[in-house]
Amino acid sequence: MDRLAGRVALVTGAASGIGRATAMRLADEGATVIVADVQDGPGQQVAEQLAGTGGPPSYQHLDVSDEAA
Repeated sequence: MDRLAGRVALVTGAASGIGRATAMRLADEGATVIVADVQDGPGQQVAEQLAGTGGPPSYQHLDVSDEAA
């Protein structure tokens, strides 16, 4: 599906659990997904799994408990 083609989604906590499932679904719908998490290894893996869906996925280290981040 391409309901979200041309849209960009930033998903925090996307390395696992609900965040990962959300990132996958948004990509399946055509969105370009930015995977954000403090877990670098798993976050990179999710971004790699999203390659070929939506726009080019990317991973960004992000700690949402750190206001400066």
